[in-house]
Amino acid sequence: MADLITIHDNDFNIVSANEEAKKILKLPPLDASKAKCYEFYHGKDNLPEFCPCIKCFIRGEPIVFDIFEPHLHMDLEIQASPLYDYSNKPIGLMHVVKDITKHKL
Repeated sequence: MADLITIHDNDFNIVSANEEAKKILKLPPLDASKAKCYEFYHGKDNLPEFCPCIKCFIRGEPIVFDIFEPHLHMDLEIQASPLYDYSNKPIGLMHVVKDITKHKL
């Protein structure tokens, strides 16, 4: 499996995704609807309490973490990096997600 790459805005909407992410996460057309990251990555109706990406937003620093995601039935390594506009204002984050299930066996 190729890496899943998604771009999220400050409201946790997925605003862009590579083809692998669209396929694995079963994303709707992103220009027509709000696609909350927690809905598609975690199968939740709201932001999970354990979400380390909040640290990425608060600290403004990249973060790397491993989780088992029952919704996707996968062990994942997630790299989250903050994104900024031209005036250095935070505008979202980028997720690069690797399936590390084989490494956990």
